[in-house]
Amino acid sequence: MRDDTARLQGRVSLNPIVHIDPIGTVLLPLMMIFLSPGISRFMIGWAKPVPVNPYNLRNPRRDDILVTMAGPAMNLVLAVALVALARAGLLIQLKPIAVVCLQFASLSLLLCFFNLIPFRRWTARRCCET
Repeated sequence: MRDDTARLQGRVSLNPIVHIDPIGTVLLPLMMIFLSPGISRFMIGWAKPVPVNPYNLRNPRRDDILVTMAGPAMNLVLAVALVALARAGLLIQLKPIAVVCLQFASLSLLLCFFNLIPFRRWTARRCCET
């Protein structure tokens, strides 16, 4: 696909600091900790979006959809892997690990489908536009 925008901006890294958004990754989680449970229950944080320049893609229309769907697809793959890990945990009698894996799998599926809602500037919206 040949888009090196993220690499040029230093965003291709396992270092979590380069992905932190001051409001979505710092302020909102702090508000969720200190506000009452009724209010903070419906807050959702975020990280910096990955920069993509569609003009750098070989086939901009198709490749933009592939880049856009990478996030929800990864959430789906993660959920399947976590369910498999939960099943393995149940086979070897580690029920607490299985429960945690299933909870994270549910969260991953929630994020997958949440990213598919076609709101402005969100993942699914870009797919709907192309």
